Amino acid sequence: MVSLTYGIIRAMKNSQRGFLKAIIIIICAIFILGLVAIVFLYWQTRLALNEARNPQIQTSGPAASTTSNIYEAIAKYDSIIRTIAESSYNGKDYSGSLIPNNISTNNGDGIRTSSSFVIAGMTVSQVISAVSEKGEKIFVITNSGPTQYAVYGQRPDDSTKYFCLDSSGNSNQSVGLGSIKLSCN
Repeated sequence: MVSLTYGIIRAMKNSQRGFLKAIIIIICAIFILGLVAIVFLYWQTRLALNEARNPQIQTSGPAASTTSNIYEAIAKYDSIIRTIAESSYNGKDYSGSLIPNNISTNNGDGIRTSSSFVIAGMTVSQVISAVSEKGEKIFVITNSGPTQYAVYGQRPDDSTKYFCLDSSGNSNQSVGLGSIKLSCN
């Protein structure tokens, strides 16, 4: 009887060892898969951060014909002009870089081309020239002072529509010429 009991106990210990080995193998497999997932997510996050820090805005070629790239190219120039305007803010107005009471919609109107600010490697004159070379236009609508402004960049995919950025930080990707005002709303 003792030997039978001893044999049963020994068989149970061996089966428990097999069960424990299986559990350990499963835990190790889950751990390894978790590490692979962490490395993959880290790589994807780094890639996304690098793209966000260093956007490659393509303004010509096949990829520029997509709506997203068109908006990015226009937004780039509008953003440079807006940054120049904000850089010249003296606490009460934007007279260092913008012309007061401008309502004209010709290329470069409302922007002081004598401004010496350089943003993203471009001066105001270079931005206006780059836009003009593409057969488009960029201009700024201002009030007296000027204490408010809205930068408009013509969309290359629809010459009747403009991308807008205003002094309040609002933007609109599709403004018609008849809707041009100091606000992008």
